Amino acid sequence: MPRLWLMKELDFSLVVGQRAAKHGIREGVVTHFWNRSSTKDEMCSNFNQPLSMIFAGPSGNGKTELAIWLSKLLNKPDEDAFHKVDCGKITDGREFFGMSGAFYGSKEGSALNNFVTRMALENESIGVVLLDEIEKAEKSVIHGLYQVLDKGEWTNKCLEKGRSHTEVVSCRNIIFVMTTNAADNIISNYVTKNQHIYSADMDDLEDTVDELNLKVQKSLQLSPPFIDAFIGRIGKVVPFLPMANNESNKEPLCMEMTTVAKLFIEREEETIMGGKKDISLKINISPKEKDRMAKVIVKMTPSESGVRRLQKLLSKKSAVS
Repeated sequence: MPRLWLMKELDFSLVVGQRAAKHGIREGVVTHFWNRSSTKDEMCSNFNQPLSMIFAGPSGNGKTELAIWLSKLLNKPDEDAFHKVDCGKITDGREFFGMSGAFYGSKEGSALNNFVTRMALENESIGVVLLDEIEKAEKSVIHGLYQVLDKGEWTNKCLEKGRSHTEVVSCRNIIFVMTTNAADNIISNYVTKNQHIYSADMDDLEDTVDELNLKVQKSLQLSPPFIDAFIGRIGKVVPFLPMANNESNKEPLCMEMTTVAKLFIEREEETIMGGKKDISLKINISPKEKDRMAKVIVKMTPSESGVRRLQKLLSKKSAVS
């Protein structure tokens, strides 16, 4: 079992905020691979099924970041085990799964096809495929994923090295992460009524998130592609909360946006220093000043805009300065 001994120590501590999401991801990964390791019957469907998760929540609040970190934590530092697909840019299922037969491009294969087949050969690695904005995917993509999620089988259509026919490879060591904004309103409304979710202890947090999870799943099933046939194939739905901002700073845990802003300020500081030819020139912003700057930036950022908007605003301010 690839790096199973590390899974219970999945450490997302370098990612600010999203306690509930990090706990849900860790639980989903450990449960999936542990159950599979205890299944001796290779004919059992659970033995070959890949783990699939939906990351649901507002844009710019860490869904992509946590998927990237998941890939880093499950693999060796130098492994390229992460692949992202922007579903909104896929206009045909063949772009996703690859061309077949005598069609032009069949020898090259799609980028995703080549990633999955490469990971199938690396038994000690766990690939993470991020399907960004899955609700924008073509029907042919969704229907094609049914077999992949059901049986853990991927049809390699790349006819390289003189092969004249397709082959089926296993994708049991792939984690499919699908992001969506479809349940934004449900999550935002729930958080507004349950502000304690940001500072609750882990036991209370689990109960609250379980309740939110049910609401999110019911909401998703009202819109394509999240019909019962699709949701039934998903291993875990992970709600992502809007980052807590300065409007709810009664507890240290509710200062996520300020903490993130300070990290961005430090990165901008390093970037500026990296571009200076005069190494004697030093920029030294005191911690107190960084905290003040961070709070100003956060107040200028609408709470529903997320971290991505905060980062853009900070970069713009730095450029002007």
